Amino acid sequence: SHQGRALPADSHQPLSRRTHLVGELASESSELRILCSLRRIAHSLEKYSKNLDSDHNITAPQLLCLLALRGRGGATPSQVADEVYLSRSTVAGVINRLEEKELLERQQDSNDRRRFLLTLTDQGREVAAELPLPLPENALDEGQRKSVLRSLKTLAECLSVTNGG
Repeated sequence: SHQGRALPADSHQPLSRRTHLVGELASESSELRILCSLRRIAHSLEKYSKNLDSDHNITAPQLLCLLALRGRGGATPSQVADEVYLSRSTVAGVINRLEEKELLERQQDSNDRRRFLLTLTDQGREVAAELPLPLPENALDEGQRKSVLRSLKTLAECLSVTNGG
């Protein structure tokens, strides 16, 4: 066990050295390997999000919402929030910004005038199709994708139960 030992301060080490250090630490327990892998994923997604914002002037939550709406005839803000695991208040802000950018529009629901449906504009469909995703399509074959998705769903469920969310 590494209890009582300080973890190496490796944030200033080159990535290859940090990866090596993580590998050394991770060999001590599967829990640590999982946590280190999650941290690497979180770091990669943070970097992706910053690049997306600086290069394309769109945030990762905005892209998630665009992707959730792509190929749909329309969805309520609540449906989008549930699908992409964002709070309704976050999605409300995202919707306002996407509407300002003319990437989506709100249309009153013909069946229930109290609700409105979100649909992508032509420009919104184009942006959703062209923006780079954090994991390129050809990075994994179909079997690997299914396996990773199953594992991530299991992990997400475990974390949700453990952390009450």
